[in-house]
Amino acid sequence: MVKQIRDCEIVGKLIDSGKGYFHWLQDKSGLSGPLSSMLADTEFVTVDGLDDILKQRAKEEMRNQYAKDVCEDSKDIETVCKSIRGSCCLFEVILCLAYSLNEMFEDTSAHDGPEHFFGILMRNCGLDRYDEEFYDLYPEKTKEHWERCIKQILERKYDPHGFDGGLFPLECALQPNNQGPYPDRRKVSLWQQLNDWLDQHTDEDGEWVD
Repeated sequence: MVKQIRDCEIVGKLIDSGKGYFHWLQDKSGLSGPLSSMLADTEFVTVDGLDDILKQRAKEEMRNQYAKDVCEDSKDIETVCKSIRGSCCLFEVILCLAYSLNEMFEDTSAHDGPEHFFGILMRNCGLDRYDEEFYDLYPEKTKEHWERCIKQILERKYDPHGFDGGLFPLECALQPNNQGPYPDRRKVSLWQQLNDWLDQHTDEDGEWVD
């Protein structure tokens, strides 16, 4: 799990005020409760090196964005970044992808920030099917479902078009302009999956189409 170590006064104050890194991930994603803890506890392990760049980018960009958001003094940014220990987690990766999508549409009114796209990605991979209320009633069943979804993402167990567990399922198997079928989703990077998926959710003017 990503952990924030109390190794200086500024970090201690942030944690005590409820502005620690984990709480920031929850706030920016709109996700709380046991599922958020599970995503933060899950190390993002790449398959065949396909997502090595994404893993490094998610770790660096999310922690740096957090530090910029919570530090009143720019001199504290580096200190706060260094206070976050641990390898990149799945929570950071999905939120990083949501931030990337949000940046592409920052001048439109078709969404409401990274939280909007985070919710779409959660829905795409099936992690939104059981909420906290369902977890309270059926904790084991809910946990098993979440674990299955997480395994499908990490081990690329979804089908060739990204359905049943993929973050970016295709609406159509064929590429535009007679370029043939899209490559197997399990054999391309998540960045490529994102771009292909985005092509199917934007119009000719580049506007978002849900």
